Amino acid sequence: MKKILFLSFIIMLLGGIITLQDQIDSLISDSQIIEEDSWTTYEKKEDKLVQSPSTSKELKKIGAEQTKKKSLIPKRSLSSVQMKPKNYKTYQGRRIIGHIKKDMNDINFINKVEKTWKDKLSEKLLQHRDRQAKLFIKSENSVIKIQNGSARYLEQVNITFLFKGDDSNSFKAFVDSETGEILNTWNRSIHDKVNVKAIKFTPDGTL
Repeated sequence: MKKILFLSFIIMLLGGIITLQDQIDSLISDSQIIEEDSWTTYEKKEDKLVQSPSTSKELKKIGAEQTKKKSLIPKRSLSSVQMKPKNYKTYQGRRIIGHIKKDMNDINFINKVEKTWKDKLSEKLLQHRDRQAKLFIKSENSVIKIQNGSARYLEQVNITFLFKGDDSNSFKAFVDSETGEILNTWNRSIHDKVNVKAIKFTPDGTL
């Protein structure tokens, strides 16, 4: 009888541990999962800028893949769940780039965040392009750049053009979160047809 009670207790205990593990995994999944911005396609149709989610066929042509939800912390056993410390500073949920000399609440921001920054960016990039050209934009990160005592909201994006004949080129860029202006570019493709002039901060922290 005692053995039966003991076995029942063990089974209940194991069941409780498994339930607790599932709850922890669920909490980690809910709190730590991030969804990077998916690719968006922009093109001109009848002098109007049209946007739509990029299709698998389009992404295959430019050599990209649609983003899926990814967990920052993979599911592990109960004893091995650990939170790794960040080796960078953040403010308002954005990673800070540059040296911080004072409290972020005291730093002057030279711009603000506008939801339309990506639309403004696409309009500028397609303004003088062939009607058959398609533009693909994917947001990768939102940051704050500190320079010359001022702060600026920036968006890190991946930009790709698809031209007639399925020729494509791409580059990464930092874009102003308010105006959609491209400030810096890197990782340009070899056959780059994009002519973007980098914009830099002036000594007083303005354009």
